[in-house]
Amino acid sequence: MDVIKGLATAADVARKHGLTVAEVERWVESGLHALESGLRSNPKEASEEWEAEKKDLFAKIGQLSLEVDVLKKVQGIGRRDSEEES
Repeated sequence: MDVIKGLATAADVARKHGLTVAEVERWVESGLHALESGLRSNPKEASEEWEAEKKDLFAKIGQLSLEVDVLKKVQGIGRRDSEEES
């Protein structure tokens, strides 16, 4: 934060924390970018995007689960497992 506030240079912070100047500069740039993006985004839109992505991921999980079940049946794996349980 000191670099962002202008209280210290990237070199000062790097020296103090055992980092390279490049690491500190990347961190500052990344932090500023995240702040800028946060100010631009609407929390409601972000929540809606997250919900849509979650829905897509759950659908993909369901699809992959079905594919695994089909492959098990084709290979006879499911049959052997159910016979062992009986």
